[in-house]
Amino acid sequence: WMLLPSPKPRHTVQVQPADRLQSEGIEVGDPGAAMLDFGVLRLRDPLDHALALSVWERCRHMDPHAHPSYVELFARLAGAEPLCAVGVWPAGSVMMPFCLRTVPGSPDGGSTDAITPYGFGGAYASGDVRPEHFWSKWQAWAIQTGLVSFVIRRNVTSEAVLAPFGRANHVMDNVVIELGQGPDAAWRGFEGRARTDCRRAEQAGVTVVLDDSCEHLEQFHRLYIQTMVQRHASPFYMFSVEDLAGLHEQMPKSVWLVCAYLGSELIASEMYLVGADVAYYFLSGSSPTARQARAHHLIKARICGWLHERGVSSLALGGGMRANDSLFRHKRSFARGGVVPFEVEYQEFRSDRVQDLMAARTAAEPHFTPDPTYYPAYRAPSQA
Repeated sequence: WMLLPSPKPRHTVQVQPADRLQSEGIEVGDPGAAMLDFGVLRLRDPLDHALALSVWERCRHMDPHAHPSYVELFARLAGAEPLCAVGVWPAGSVMMPFCLRTVPGSPDGGSTDAITPYGFGGAYASGDVRPEHFWSKWQAWAIQTGLVSFVIRRNVTSEAVLAPFGRANHVMDNVVIELGQGPDAAWRGFEGRARTDCRRAEQAGVTVVLDDSCEHLEQFHRLYIQTMVQRHASPFYMFSVEDLAGLHEQMPKSVWLVCAYLGSELIASEMYLVGADVAYYFLSGSSPTARQARAHHLIKARICGWLHERGVSSLALGGGMRANDSLFRHKRSFARGGVVPFEVEYQEFRSDRVQDLMAARTAAEPHFTPDPTYYPAYRAPSQA
């Protein structure tokens, strides 16, 4: 099933079939199989999508950020091409989804770079693998296709992904609630003010319900969009109800809603992405009543118990918009000892092209001063 790329991708990667391996059809994890090679799959192609899905389903972590349908959605929203690098060994596999992008304003009009999909990413490994073999094949593919650079928003649960191949940069902190010792231990990790706010929500009559079948998706979406409008969010975050419904349809066990009610009124709702051992806070909608009643605090307390019952050991809440801002401090209040580094890994394959892109950006914007924490620098918002 191996697929190799043509050497000159432009706006999309044209991945063409190569000679098929003798080991074609051998299932991942068969200890008697000969080692399977490396390939890059086009996730918009039904066959390649199915192949990537079969690898994902065999991954121990089954991380939702690596699911082919998740990658397709966020590649489409970013105007990018959804791809997935896959390496398969006799008793293990690695899959690394990414979005291939054309660099705007590039001198040749066709430079490409790549980034992991929205949220967290990396090379997800399962079983017995050789990381150096995967990275060697990946580097050869990137150079052959003319990829300028690759940015990985590294997953904060380090066990899920391979160690960095490029330069890892600690750009911010995130918060992770550990659930392995049970919800009572997680509750003890809440700061005192967070526990007080949970009690206030209960006293106000707030009730929290798990909707892991997403039956109330339309109500959640209305609340979510209202919240995004109030916060003047970027158009990127204005996900349609069809986008979210499609995500749940393709990943029915990985998308949960948690809804907070005051009487019969939905006042707050949060969407979570749930993997085999790690869950992720994803989207949220809130009303003024919810903020006054501290509904979101009670949601965090309840979700810890439900996730633990399903065998999930960690809940990643993410971070803030900036270092130690109010959003980060709010999330930290749910895990006093749960601050972990969020790293961005930067792999550069064409330093000459990077220099050309920086020169072109500076020529177009003479006062361009890139944010030093943004990668790649030639795409950075200006700090001027």
